[in-house]
Amino acid sequence: MNRFVYEVLGGRVVFGAGAVSEVPAEFDTLGARKVMIIASGSSIHLADFLSDQLGDGFAARIDQVNPPLPIEDVERARSLVVASSSQAVVTIGGGSTIGLGKNIAIRAPIQHLAIPTTYSGSEMTSIHGVTVGGLKTTGRDPRAKPQTVVYDPDRSRALPMRVTAGSAMNAAAHCLEALYAEQRNPVKVMADIAGVLGVADPAAGLFEMAVAAGAPSSLTELGMYEHDLDRAADIVFENPGYNPRPVERGWIRQLLDDAFLGKRPMTGH
Repeated sequence: MNRFVYEVLGGRVVFGAGAVSEVPAEFDTLGARKVMIIASGSSIHLADFLSDQLGDGFAARIDQVNPPLPIEDVERARSLVVASSSQAVVTIGGGSTIGLGKNIAIRAPIQHLAIPTTYSGSEMTSIHGVTVGGLKTTGRDPRAKPQTVVYDPDRSRALPMRVTAGSAMNAAAHCLEALYAEQRNPVKVMADIAGVLGVADPAAGLFEMAVAAGAPSSLTELGMYEHDLDRAADIVFENPGYNPRPVERGWIRQLLDDAFLGKRPMTGH
């Protein structure tokens, strides 16, 4: 058997329908008296509920999160943490919202409780990302991993089908990527295989699911312009990272073309 390293990140998980009602008590466990809330979109109503539940423990709130997570937004959020004397932050939403909390946590001494409403999986990793000068950079830092994660099925059940389908595609993509990741290990691989078990052609299957659910199935629908494709291909080619297949600009550009037009993926393409 090949040598491998499996790193177990510490943390507390609370799971169950209606589990969000236990959030104030979880901050007692964390020893946090002042809490900042970050939420956006459909999670705003839950932020209203928690604001009331926290009472005097509520310190500040951010109701808008920009998905690219520009560094300027991260610095403003960090400044708000300091100004409000917050000792903890609760993030309610998907990967971008939780990602903002993770970026704050590596820049300020603060506890982080995440309430995921999608299937991004960001809440269980130490990976963080931020956009600087139009380019996204990522890294790993143990401080980025939330101390507590509250999974409430009622939150995910309330998502629109379009959002659910797109988020499920993202989750499945994480499973597939982990199968060939440079730091893969048998423990993680078993979990990832279970995540996509029964899908003979994952790429085509995910595409068909997106189309059936009305989720975006092309880069055009996500707001990308054709003149951006060359720049995107250059960015990937110049910073390829680990890839099991030799990175060549030609097939990267073709892949982007197909995704831009919303073409159905083909096996071996």
